Amino acid sequence: MEQRKPLDRKRIVTKDIKDDLLCKICMEVLDDPVECSECNTAYCKACIDMWRTHNPTCPNRCSNAKLQKPHKLRLAMLNNLQVSCENEEAGCKAVTTIGEMEKHVGECPYRQIHCPNQRCPYKGMEKDMKEHEKVCEYEMVVCDKGCDQPVLRREINNHSCVKALKEIFTKEQTDIAGLESRLNRIRLALDSIHENLNIGVACDVCKEANIRGDSYRCTVCDKFNLCEVCYKLGKHAHEMERVRSQPIETELLEVNRAKCVDAAGAAKLRVELKVRLRNPHDNTFSLRFISSNAEDDIEYIDADYFTMQPGQKTVVPLKFEVAEARARAIGTVAFRFHCINYERFLGHSVSVQLAP
Repeated sequence: MEQRKPLDRKRIVTKDIKDDLLCKICMEVLDDPVECSECNTAYCKACIDMWRTHNPTCPNRCSNAKLQKPHKLRLAMLNNLQVSCENEEAGCKAVTTIGEMEKHVGECPYRQIHCPNQRCPYKGMEKDMKEHEKVCEYEMVVCDKGCDQPVLRREINNHSCVKALKEIFTKEQTDIAGLESRLNRIRLALDSIHENLNIGVACDVCKEANIRGDSYRCTVCDKFNLCEVCYKLGKHAHEMERVRSQPIETELLEVNRAKCVDAAGAAKLRVELKVRLRNPHDNTFSLRFISSNAEDDIEYIDADYFTMQPGQKTVVPLKFEVAEARARAIGTVAFRFHCINYERFLGHSVSVQLAP
């Protein structure tokens, strides 16, 4: 809020002003008043502060005086004085009390304000600002030539819709590339976390969910697992088989997309992948590709489980279809390898962009 101007005595409409409402230094109407705690004489704060830089006492020579807020009756009389608006010379005819003056000045249609448009140097009365904004060269207007983009009024005649749309397209491409890069970093971070987690496998003794590190599966009991701590403490009597947390190594080699129509005439997208796998474990696994998100509505084609021997390298095909509209909504789908004989996911996820 702008600082209020000192009150000009000529603006005071009230005829009879009591002496108690006058500063005893400048003899003008009190402005931001304070009062001496001993003699109760009132002064403008600015006046008494200047006085006390040269004199330790108040003008009435009160030696132990302290400045305090004026008595509420004095403040009430001061705030009830009638004054004209400080914008009177600009045309404002309003008369208000000192107590209401600050509120009026903040709303006065004759007060000077800057144009709200950035970089515009215009300053004028608030009541005239609407008319100025209608012709202000720095106001943003919407192009009506086809691109509907905001343009400075001063530049509208030289505006090129094609150039503007190309700039938007380039920016959107950059934003999309940035989002894809961020998404890939998140996937890598998740894969890094999952490397040492047995997703969906809990220790049946200590109940640790998603066992971290190697887990141990009972060769006798059905779906009985231990974490490494419980295994070393001998918490189960039967022979246990170690399942290492090291992931199946994956590499996406090829992606082929083709549009097709199902029996009902619905437009679909068929995607065929080739993924290279390596099993670094000492165990044999029966694996199957499964989408990480059950809501992706993927229809798998020939997606049976396949077997990987210890240390084996192989290239595995994956075929699936998804409704074309759903493919546009999903954007990217991620697959993980589900191991049927250990009832868990193994390996990094494989991400596929559905739209070419």
